[in-house]
Amino acid sequence: DSSETDEENAAIIAHISRMVYDEVK
Repeated sequence: DSSETDEENAAIIAHISRMVYDEVK
């Protein structure tokens, strides 16, 4: 299922990365 665009994937990754960063800092 590749209905997500690269732009959407990038936004999701950035959001998750930020959440993870906030968890570990």
